[in-house]
Formats: sequence, C-alpha cells, structure tokens
Amino acid sequence: MKTVSKASLGLLAALCLLAAANAQADFRIKTHDNGIIEMKGADIVITAEDDSRGEIDPAGDLKIRGKDVLVTGAERQLLVQYSQNWRDMEKRGEAAKQLAWHMAGGIVVTALHDLITGANDTETAAKPLKDEALKLCDDVKAERKVQDQISDALPAFKPYAVIHEHDTEDNCHADDDKEV
Repeated sequence: MKTVSKASLGLLAALCLLAAANAQADFRIKTHDNGIIEMKGADIVITAEDDSRGEIDPAGDLKIRGKDVLVTGAERQLLVQYSQNWRDMEKRGEAAKQLAWHMAGGIVVTALHDLITGANDTETAAKPLKDEALKLCDDVKAERKVQDQISDALPAFKPYAVIHEHDTEDNCHADDDKEV
C-alpha cells in the first residue's frame, strides 16, 4: 500500500507539473502573509500586506505608492541586486518549466509502471526536476537576506519585505533524509 501511495503521489505530481508548465502566468510569488512579488516588464512589483505597492526597476530606482523614493548609492546597489536576482529566478523558473515538459511523459510512465509492478522508481525519475525546484527555493531564501538588508538600510522598504523566515525555513529541504 505504501508503494501505491508513493506512485500515486508521483503520478499526481507529474500531472501537476504538466498543468503548471502549460499555464501562461507571469512570474509571481505569493507569501504566507499575503505579500506578492511579481515581474511586470522589467520591474519588480511588491504588494505589501496592506495592498500598497512598491516598485523596483533594473536601475535600482524605487517607487512606493507611486512616488519616487530617494536612495543612496549603497541602497541602490542592493535594489539592483534584488531586482537582478528576481530576473535570474524567472529565467531559472522558465528553464525548470521546460525541463518539466521534457520529463513529464517519462515521469508519468514511471509512475504507472510503479503502480502496476510495485516498484518505487518515480522519485528517481523526478529527481532532476526536484533538484531544480530546490535550487529555486534556495534562491528565494538567499533573496530574503538581500530583502532584509534593504529594509534595514531603508526603513521605507520595510512593508515591502514580504518574504519572511516562515516562508523559507523548512520549506525547501523539509523531506531531505526522510523516508516518504
């Protein structure tokens, strides 16, 4: 029964990957506290918990509630890094989506094989995709550190520091070294 459950989960995961890969959505992350970070063109748009918006352009210019915010050179460097990191994650996400498309058929076939034979090969078949997802998750953890540096240096940014520890801790590698 345990093998059937694993295989069923593998099949469900593969089907979800197919659905996700087919979605035509913009790059967007929603945090546990209802903050949203999304790409709009080249800009990063952050919606705070109070629904106000902050925008960062690739040059490190910051707007809060539609008004320009004066930043120092050091603050601008952090904002540029933050913006570039999100664009890099968007590219990595697109690459993971393409990988999902290429792997989906094989994962589904493996999951069906596991269901029929009682084998347990679905996790192995899906490992490259899981590894890419873990890299993205680790990127978000690293981006939280940059975000926190910005909010420490620029108090006006604090409401837009929407990635919190509970969004990243124990989410990326929660099942490492655990029997499923």
